[in-house]
Amino acid sequence: MVSAKAAQFSSIRFSFSFRRCWQGQESDVGATDTGGLVALEPQTPGFASHLVRVLEWSIPCFMNDMRLVAIAVLCLGSSACIAGALPPTRSDIGTTLQQPNGEVRTGVRMSTGAHYASATLNAEQDYDIGVGYVYERVDESGRDIGDTKTASASGPRTSQGAYVSVARLLTNNLREHHRTWLGVKAEYLHASADDGGDSVSILARGTWEIFGAGEGGGGYSDDCGGGAGYAYGTTALGLFAEAGARRSLDNEASFAATAGVSVRLPFLFGFAYNLCND
Repeated sequence: MVSAKAAQFSSIRFSFSFRRCWQGQESDVGATDTGGLVALEPQTPGFASHLVRVLEWSIPCFMNDMRLVAIAVLCLGSSACIAGALPPTRSDIGTTLQQPNGEVRTGVRMSTGAHYASATLNAEQDYDIGVGYVYERVDESGRDIGDTKTASASGPRTSQGAYVSVARLLTNNLREHHRTWLGVKAEYLHASADDGGDSVSILARGTWEIFGAGEGGGGYSDDCGGGAGYAYGTTALGLFAEAGARRSLDNEASFAATAGVSVRLPFLFGFAYNLCND
């Protein structure tokens, strides 16, 4: 059971008024307008129901007459149209430190992947599962821990691969909209033989983030074109740190740690077209 506070929190969504069918009539997309925030009933429908509602709002505007049908058909093969979708994601960027064979190497790591906690409106979501892509660029040469002089650089080491992540909610402040995660992350990184070869890592990870959940849709239209957009899920901005062991396929073991910034984005979909020449 979701508490009353969580239900109220998760049922807030952003709404955009839009002009329906080029006739100047404003529609508030099916809910009471409260200055940009629209409160729904505590029992919020699922993702599929919301997507169906957006289609119900948008399709009549484009199928109102044969002129719009013709525009839609022409738009399918025209460069004047643009459309895109983004799955619910978590993306990280940070500074990494590694210690193979008594050396210290530093670099940058970036990752992005699809995550379940970014796809829900539940403010009390207590677990997260994700899979995604990792890229790493590290200074190949380092220095011995006991030395104060840095060795001359011999070029960067790059690797890329995939990760699987599982996390559990540790703390959750619904009033202040921030929470803490604790989890485990497994990685497989591919690199050339010159860059050290392939490796696997097991990392412990902690994340603190400010978050908000919501869903909304809207559109616009004029004599030249139109468009519509939709969002569903959780947006968050936070800090993370992860550390653990790495082992290359030739059995070279090392310590690895990374700290940086983490961003969550909800499911996003949108399209627009313009048939007028400037």
